[in-house]
Amino acid sequence: MQLPATNDVAEEVASSEVSSPRAASESTTDSEVEGHTPAHRRIKDTPDSAVKYHSASTLRRCATKLPALLITLFLELIPALVYSNGYSLLEPYIGEEKSNLFIALNSLVAAVAGNFALQNSSNMSRAISIGIITKDRWMGHAFKEFLLGCVLSVELGVLFFVITGFVISPILFHGEVDATLGGVLALVFIVSTTIGSFSGLITPPVLYFFLRLDPSACAGPGETCFQDVVGSVVMVYMAQGVFALGRG
Repeated sequence: MQLPATNDVAEEVASSEVSSPRAASESTTDSEVEGHTPAHRRIKDTPDSAVKYHSASTLRRCATKLPALLITLFLELIPALVYSNGYSLLEPYIGEEKSNLFIALNSLVAAVAGNFALQNSSNMSRAISIGIITKDRWMGHAFKEFLLGCVLSVELGVLFFVITGFVISPILFHGEVDATLGGVLALVFIVSTTIGSFSGLITPPVLYFFLRLDPSACAGPGETCFQDVVGSVVMVYMAQGVFALGRG
């Protein structure tokens, strides 16, 4: 009497084994991107740079990362010099206290812009590693992320305008609401974060597809230094120009 039950169980197991590949293939249809390639196939195609790095010795890994770190070290001297002179450029237009605040808020703007760059760089590096984007089809993916970055930049810029012009200014400047200062800071914030978003998107595909370099080891100068150097110039010299126009 036990044999029929055993046979039934065996038939159920066999039928489930036959149907499981179909279920697996159906489950991957939502993950098919760019060329309708299943996700489990794309993940198997590991980039050569990742394989070489994880099989390398400690000294070899140091040699891989050191050039990007040295470039970052020297390039970051540029924004440091710009900010060191920023106070003297802004003080004639907005005074000593507001110039100090403006330069002090640089660290906040740089941190948020750097986060934009880091998020987009990580996203693009992941897309490259699992094969979602290729050398011929990466600009569409990057463009969508760039539009998203622009929207987020404007949203956070409006919030930054309210915080700096209507919250921080009254606290530090004896109840004085300064919409002009907040507006210029918001403009600088939006431009800097947009630059950070762009640099984070463009660096991994350029490094991997065109220069054949590992984005995880070499993306630093592209996504942080570019954003910091350009952002520092934007923050000081654009602000100086806007304040000069407002004064004139």
